[in-house]
Amino acid sequence: MKNEFLQQTVNAMNEIAIVSRTDHQGVITFVNENFCKISGYSEAELIGKNHSIVNSGFHSKHFFQQMWKDISALKPWHGLIRNKAQSGDFYWVDTYIVPFVDEKNKVSEFISFRFDVTAEKLAEADLEKEKMKNIHMSRLSSIGEMAAHVAHKINNHLAVLQGHLFLIERHLKKVELSEVPIEKMNESIQKSFLQVKRMTEIVNGLREFSRSNEEQIYQTVSCSKMIQTVQELCADKIKKNKIKFEVSLSEIELICSQVQIEQVLIQLIQNAVDAIAPLEEKWVRIESVLKGHFVEISVTDSGRGISKELAQKIMQPFFTTQEVGKGTGLGLCISKDMIEAHGGTLKIDTESLHTKFVIQLPIDEKALISLIDQDEAVQSHLLKSKDKACHLGIWIQRVSKRFKDDALFLDLQAAHSEFHRNQVEVMSQDQNQKLNLLSERVVFSLQKLINEKVSVSNF
Repeated sequence: MKNEFLQQTVNAMNEIAIVSRTDHQGVITFVNENFCKISGYSEAELIGKNHSIVNSGFHSKHFFQQMWKDISALKPWHGLIRNKAQSGDFYWVDTYIVPFVDEKNKVSEFISFRFDVTAEKLAEADLEKEKMKNIHMSRLSSIGEMAAHVAHKINNHLAVLQGHLFLIERHLKKVELSEVPIEKMNESIQKSFLQVKRMTEIVNGLREFSRSNEEQIYQTVSCSKMIQTVQELCADKIKKNKIKFEVSLSEIELICSQVQIEQVLIQLIQNAVDAIAPLEEKWVRIESVLKGHFVEISVTDSGRGISKELAQKIMQPFFTTQEVGKGTGLGLCISKDMIEAHGGTLKIDTESLHTKFVIQLPIDEKALISLIDQDEAVQSHLLKSKDKACHLGIWIQRVSKRFKDDALFLDLQAAHSEFHRNQVEVMSQDQNQKLNLLSERVVFSLQKLINEKVSVSNF
């Protein structure tokens, strides 16, 4: 009966999974029909090769080195891999690799079980593209609103530049060179260079801000310089509405997408200006302070604050307090999404006497690791807590966008999800043993991720 059950299990796996077997060096010795079907290669073309035949080039060398390190240490490996079929098409597989040992406890072969998740990954990609499209449209909308003010500012600089050039020209027309006031000419030349520099800064700032979101990269940025750029881009709108603008900055550096954070700040400042324009007391204050491993940027205006009821709705898609035809209702929603993609938060301080938005951003990846209480996470999983809103689960949700391309994080995320999914089942002895293994896998994956992130940060 036992052999019959095992054979039925093998047959079932062959039906639903993409199965392959390799020797200890990774040379393919067996593939099932599903493997041939999805890869486009025949059995004869695959036997004797290794899995690099379907390598798409998407994953880094470190990704595969880590995989080999795990399975060579007799640990099962699980992760998502993008492969390339013979036709050139890409496909995604949820992969499990299990090492087998011989009588000397040495690896004799590896068996891989894969499940096609291409449709899910394509759906995720479509959603991401739509979100990026909305973000870029929001950015273009902001640019359109600033365009007139920027043009006015550049025209002012051009008028001053023209005046200085006129003075220089007049001095050069003097008959006797000895009559030319060299000091005044030098002064006019230096002022001309200053006007050109200011116009260049405005144009470059606007150009950087208008770049497509797909081009953004995370880099080390000065918080104060970033806010100064935002102040420059918003200066004319603030001046036009006769609003007092106050800045209190700390010299802080953080790793972020500069253009995205600038867009969020511009959105908040523009919202503040529109809201307080009709008031008698009109001011906007922006502050930045370092709190532990996080920078906190607040944008406060002279408005009367936002109630807790309104605060719950104001960041929802298409919700707007502006008149019909003014605003899309997407600005704050997109801003919140951008900040959360950094592993940060965008919240409304409902206790403030005035309208106050608070951005909290990690200064680096180590800051995100500091959010997880490792001891609590380990204990809750070793004790097999059934609380799906556990500390670890909340943390995974918060940092998922920042670590979405990290193989170690994806393994932890998958292990955590599988652990909780198995808890809902009635516990037999076998199931309880499986849950113990899943619990240990969560703990191991968490510890491995933390050790790598902390060591990289310290290095």
